[in-house]
Amino acid sequence: MHATPTGRERRYEVDEAQLARAVRQLNEVGKTWDARLNRIKRIAEQIQSQNRGGPR
Repeated sequence: MHATPTGRERRYEVDEAQLARAVRQLNEVGKTWDARLNRIKRIAEQIQSQNRGGPR
């Protein structure tokens, strides 16, 4: 993002390359968290299934 003073105001302009890089990074972080949460869910379901005496 670039700021340009215009009188008493500041005009902001998005740097599209930086924004695209940030979007890619956030998508990767999101994928990582999705994978972690899915593993936790599978473990929890496995424990729950074992506590009930097997799958239903």
